[in-house]
Amino acid sequence: MVVNLFYRADADQDLQTASQKLSDSENTCPFCPVTTDRIVATHNSFVIVRNSYPYAAWENNEVVEHLMLVPVRHTASLLELYDAELSEWADLTRQAETLGHNIYHRSWSNANRSVGHQHTHLLKLGGKIPVPELARRFHSWAGAGAR
Repeated sequence: MVVNLFYRADADQDLQTASQKLSDSENTCPFCPVTTDRIVATHNSFVIVRNSYPYAAWENNEVVEHLMLVPVRHTASLLELYDAELSEWADLTRQAETLGHNIYHRSWSNANRSVGHQHTHLLKLGGKIPVPELARRFHSWAGAGAR
């Protein structure tokens, strides 16, 4: 049984302030510009950054590394990438997959998006977390955040 949920490790983190509200404006975008202390690698049209609020679990697995592939140019969707950018995105996600990362991004129309700047999550997973333990951690986290 796979429980399709994720959670962040910091139970006291107020996710409403941690997540930027969806915005089409570069003036309020958390990726414009990306702070240099988070950058892992720089490419022509993209940077790879450490997620400031990484997931702790994904699909019943512990997340051991949570990176994001972010276009330098402010775009809301993969549909807005120029051909050269899209080709670079495909090359970088292919490389990430060969290094053991799972690749995930939300569609521009997904109601759960919290950031208007397109970004692709690169998740390296560890071992399985048994469902009862995952549920315990999730409820512990949810309870702490509901203060």
